Formats: sequence, structure tokens, C-alpha cells
Amino acid sequence: MRDWSRITMFWILTLFLLLVPGLFAQDCQVVFIIDPPLSILTLGGAVTKPLISPLTSINPEILSGLQGELVASLAGPCPIDAAGLETALATVQLSTTPATGLVELYPSQISVKAGDLANLAFTDVAFNLSLQLAAASNQATFNMTIAQGFTNSTSIISPAGDIIDLVGITASNTTQAAISAEGSEVSISLTNVVITLTSEYVSYFAGQPLEGGADYVLTGSIVMKTVVGCPESCGLNGRCAAAEDGTVGCQCECGWSGAGCIVPSGFCPRYAGDGSAAAICPVNPPPTPVPAPSDGGGQITACGAAQCSSWQLWDATTGSCQCKEGFEGPGCDACKDDAACSAYFSTALGKDVSATCSTSRLYSTQTVYKAYKCDLDASTGLDGVEPGTFTVGCNTTTGTWSGGGTPGSTPSVADGSYCEVHLALEGRANNPITCKSSLCAFQSNSSRVNCQSTACSCRTACPDLDGVFSKVKDQPSVIDCDESGICSFDIKDFFVTLKAPCTNHECLVEGYVMQEGAYTDDPSDKNWTPLVAAIPLLALVAAACVFSFYLLSNRAFFQGAQKSKGTADGGYGAGAAAAAGKVGATAASSSQVVDPVREIAFYDINKIVPIPGGETRAILSHVSGVARMGELVGILGPSGGGKTSLLSILAGSVEDSGRNAIITGSVTLDGRALDASLARRVAYCAQDCTLLSTLSVEECVRYSALLRLPGGTSSAEVATVVANVIDELGLTNVAGSLVGGGSGIRGVSGGERRRITIAMELVTNPAILVLDEPTSGLDSFTAYHMMSTLKSVATSGRIVMLSFHQPSPAMF
Repeated sequence: MRDWSRITMFWILTLFLLLVPGLFAQDCQVVFIIDPPLSILTLGGAVTKPLISPLTSINPEILSGLQGELVASLAGPCPIDAAGLETALATVQLSTTPATGLVELYPSQISVKAGDLANLAFTDVAFNLSLQLAAASNQATFNMTIAQGFTNSTSIISPAGDIIDLVGITASNTTQAAISAEGSEVSISLTNVVITLTSEYVSYFAGQPLEGGADYVLTGSIVMKTVVGCPESCGLNGRCAAAEDGTVGCQCECGWSGAGCIVPSGFCPRYAGDGSAAAICPVNPPPTPVPAPSDGGGQITACGAAQCSSWQLWDATTGSCQCKEGFEGPGCDACKDDAACSAYFSTALGKDVSATCSTSRLYSTQTVYKAYKCDLDASTGLDGVEPGTFTVGCNTTTGTWSGGGTPGSTPSVADGSYCEVHLALEGRANNPITCKSSLCAFQSNSSRVNCQSTACSCRTACPDLDGVFSKVKDQPSVIDCDESGICSFDIKDFFVTLKAPCTNHECLVEGYVMQEGAYTDDPSDKNWTPLVAAIPLLALVAAACVFSFYLLSNRAFFQGAQKSKGTADGGYGAGAAAAAGKVGATAASSSQVVDPVREIAFYDINKIVPIPGGETRAILSHVSGVARMGELVGILGPSGGGKTSLLSILAGSVEDSGRNAIITGSVTLDGRALDASLARRVAYCAQDCTLLSTLSVEECVRYSALLRLPGGTSSAEVATVVANVIDELGLTNVAGSLVGGGSGIRGVSGGERRRITIAMELVTNPAILVLDEPTSGLDSFTAYHMMSTLKSVATSGRIVMLSFHQPSPAMF
């Protein structure tokens, strides 16, 4: 019986061991990391109400995109190689999880503008994202919801700014997708990505609610990667990666080390040549540590040694890089005593060298390297810098040593002359910025350093700063310290000038002779007072010379306004008449519209203006219409009915519409929203016009052409345009007559004065002509001829729109 019990217990235990792992088996979780440099998305779209206006980037040189992680859940055990994972991903879904966090839009603030109407700043936007792959059709369907973020909008309606919450906005779309495997790495690439996020919001103007809306559109590509064979976790401070030799492990962020990137190293190297914190530590570290140098403490591993600079040693007992004995500071490059300098350079040069440690702010002929140890708390321009990350150092080694030759090959000893600023922005301690200036000029007994060329970069990818870095590339820089110890670090076109109280630490090496260089000219060193005092005189002389040359080279044209003897009307002007070739003709103008507009359409136009007492009044309400090329469109209505308001909106004239007015609706030219560039194709003649009574008709039109035509237009071309326009509007017979109407000058008639104002607009050859009550104040006969003239203007390939009231039947 006892044997039977033992047999029964054996089989029960066997079944338990076979079944339990299956009961507790979990699906394979594969983490894909979005690659920021390859995941560039451009933010655009349009404001849809109250006005329609496209959104464009204020800083197009600053790239934007996504960063974060997605998890793919696979049934069963994880694939053992990249090819297996590529196959398993064919129909899988990837998504964000509480463990991975949200997918973020970088940089943390993106600024766009809606023409001249509004500026918007997208701040701290992050998404919940899911992605369904369909490899058979090379497609992927994504769904995303904004989980955090807002927009700060400043506009002509709300100059103080409105905070618009973006949380809850969703978007979904299908895009092209490709899955590829190379070595142990698997990539998912999404191309032609279009993400449209529609926002509806309410703002207030004069205490009244105003509905607003916008479509924010992200376009570009997204690339995410993973490596097969990673450890279960690289922690918060690392990511899985494959080395060149195929070793798979955790790539630690700057300042972290160890197999799981959980051991703080305490230092971020300033540049790649001084050790790389991106060394890939294998999943199982080598069991035998490398012996420590004789002057160090503790032991180092091959992975840990890569974390330390030449001024540091890896301490295995603390799991971090420590300053070598006799050195201090965030970069461990500030000497404390003579013995430290002697030991450092003796090791670097491979021979005994005598060196002393100096704290002078001035450079010496024996200065090899000067470190700047600065106080961040009392600095200017360093408010957004992570504490303990700001270091500055200058290397002078283009000089010679006693005995000749180049002093060794250690990077920090024989790198050539350079100065280097190293810092990490707040919240980005793991991705510091290094700006290295080369071709630097040093002088003994001076604290000033001038460098000719600068290059900045982040330790790992930081595409949001690429635009800033491209601006400072190859730009000069200056480092200087005053007697009070305030040091300035100024890189041309960098986004901030850095100033801080600093102490200087340098090793003066016996036998070294610093090569002194001449400083480049600096505007601050010059005495500009005599030149500034002479500027007004120089400007007057230059203007007189330019104007005299212009008059001489165009004398024939400017003589065109003089009266010609023997003409009944006082003379048209010989230059313009000769250019026109048909003075006195009454035929239609030969001018043709270069860039015609086939249709102007306006939809649901509303205009609300504030009135005393905090109330508002509607001037226009839901007005829509269309006008086409060749048409003469009249707008009828009583005084105060909103005719002028509608025409000013169609012409894009904000000043005539009133800056405090709230205008909604849309105006399009051939389907394109009316903006500043399209408004140039619309000419607007206001109801009240002011002409100089002492000018002739031809002079009024000619001066308008000179001021408004492109600068490269020749005198002959201006004369041709003026002659054609005058002929088109039937003003040839009075071209040489004075306008009059004031100063006791009778001048031309009222109808002719109206046609002069139209001619002054037509010199730019507009596609659309908008006139506000051009027939008001004219008798029926003159008004009829005005309408006939405008009809001929329309039939030449333009759209003509005008307002009038009390028209006679003949005008139709």
C-alpha cells in the first residue's frame, strides 16, 4: 500500500510539473523603440473657423517628430531570431502600455502660425497609440488619442492668448508599412503617414463666445526598431542594441552602466574621443575584470572602462567613474595640486614631466589645458541647464615641446587647439550637448580666446535641435573672463550667450611653449564714433548720387510729363506717347491679365463689431456668393447695409474692415483660401479717394506705377504700362491736364477723377478689381459711361465687383 501511494504521488507530481508551466505561460512581449531621427513629422493643416488660414511652421529649421515605445504581443514563446520575428509580425498589433508610457511629440513645444491671424504653440503633446499591421498588403492601420498637451493660441481677436486643451482628440488612418530584418535587428517602417487631428473649441471676444476650429495635420514617416535576443529589461536608463560584432545587450544612456544600465557612472563624457557612454554592455558581463591602473582605485570591467574620461578611473566598488586623485569638477579636469598635473602629463607623454597647477584666469606660455569650473546658481543664460553638467575646457596643444616633436597621441593632449562647452538641457541629462570650437587663438597674459569654427551636437540623436546646430556650424566663438571672475561663452547664432562666475584651473607644463595666435577683428574693439557721426552726411551724399544717376539715366521718361508745344490739350508727354504708339486712340486697351483668376467665391461671411456698453452688432450675416472672370458684378443695398464691409473682406483689406471686428467665413480664389500672397492680385478702390490737385492725370498714374511696379521695371516698360492704362480708361484726351478739385484749380471732371483712381490701381495688372460706390456723386450720363468703362475692363479678362445704390435703369 505504501508503494502504491508513492507511485500515485510520483504521477501527480509529474502531471503538476507538466501542466503548471502551461497554465502560467505568458505571451511574448516585444518592445519596439521609435527612432526619432527617422521619425520626422511636419506639423501643418489649417485653421477652419472663424476664418480659414493654412498653418505653417514659424521655425522650419527645427525638425519635429515622435519618440517613445510600442509593445507587440505575440502568442506563445518569443522568436529566437530576427527572421522568425519578422514572420510573426505579419498581422500583429502594437500599442502603448502603462509600462512603456506615451508616445511623445518632440520638441516639447512646436510653434506654427495661421498667416497674420494667429500664432499657436503646441506644448507637451503625447499620444496613446495602437498600430495594426497587415504585412500581406504592406499596410498598417493606426489609431491615436491625445492623452496630454495643449495649444497656446494668440490672435488678433485674443492677443492675450487662449489655452486650448487637446486631450481626447483622436485620429485614425491607413498608411504604407514595411517590415524588414537585418542581423538581429527588426524594423517597422511607416511611410506617407498622414495624421489629421480635428480640434473644436470656444474662445471669447468682448464677452461673447466665438466658435473656433482647426485641422492639425502631421505628415511624414515613422520608423521603430527592436533587437532579438535582448535581456528581459534594460531598465529605465538603457535600450537594447546590437554591437558591430553581433553582441546583443543593453546600450546605456549617458551616466549609467552595468548589464541592466542600473549602475550610475556619475559622468557624461564630453565627446566621443574621450570615451563613449554608449558602449554596449553584454547581457552577461565578462567574469574576469581588467586590472585597474596602478594609480587608480578599485577594478574596472571592459564595459565600465568605456564610461570614463582620461581624467577619471572606473571604481568597481561604487560602480561609477571617479575623478583621478588631484582632480575635481563636473568633468574631473580641474587640477587641485602640482602632483596631479605632473602625474597626468607624465603618463600621457610616457616620460617624467614637471607640471604645476595654476588658478590664474590668464593664459601662460606653458598652459596646455585650462578648465573652467563655473557656478550655475549665479549664472546668466543657464537657467535651463541641468546642474552638474556644465563644463568648459580649452586645449592649446598646437605648440612645441622641448626636444621637438608632437607630444604623444593621447586625445586630450594632442588634439590641436580647441575650446569645448558641454551642457545638458533641463530634463535631458542623458543626452548632453557638446559645442566644440576649433582653430582657436590664444595669447599669454590674456584671458580671451577667439575660435574660428564651431560645431555642436548631442550625444545621441536630438533632431529638434538640428536646425539650431546647423545655424552655428562653422561660426566663430569667443571665451573671456573679467577680473571679477565672470566668464562669458559666446557662440555666434547660438540660442543663448552663457555667463557665469568661474574659477580657472590649468596645468603649466615645463618644456611646453604655447603657440600664440592673433585675434580676429572684433567690432567691440573698434572706435565707431567718427563713423557713426558721419552716417547722416554719407547717407545724404549717397542718396543724392543715386537719385542724380537715376534722373540722368531716365531723363527721357521724366520729361514725358512736360507740355508739348502745339497740342491743344497741353501735351500727353512725348516719352509715354511714343511708348504707347497710339495716343488719342479710343480702342480697347491692349493690356492682358498675366495671371487671371477664374472665380472668386465667398461663403458664410459674417462680421460682428463691438459697440459701447460691451455689446456687439452684426454688420454681415451669412453672406455667400460667387463672381467669375469677365463678369461685372454689382452689389446693391442701402447706406449702412454692409456693402463696404463685404468688399473690403473680399479684397483682403483688414484696415478697411476694422481691426476690432470679428470676421468669419471663407474667401477663395480658384479654390485657394485668400491670403496675403493672393491679396496682391486684388485691387481695391475705396469710396473716398485723395488726389493731388497740382499733378496731371498722367503724373498720378505714372507715380503710382513707379511706386508699385517691381524694382527692376525699366522706364520704357513703365511708360508703356501708363499709356495703356490711360488709354483703357479713356483718359488720353486729358492726360496732360491737372487733376484739380482744390487749391483753386478747376481740373478734370468728377467722373474723370474716379477713373484716375481706377487707373492708379490697374497699373499692377490685377486679376480682380473691387470698387466701393464708384458712381456715387455722378450724374446719370457720367455714371453710365463709368459702367461702360468698367465693363470693358471686365471683358479684358478680369473680375470686376462694385457696390452702388440708386442706380438708373440704363446702368443695367
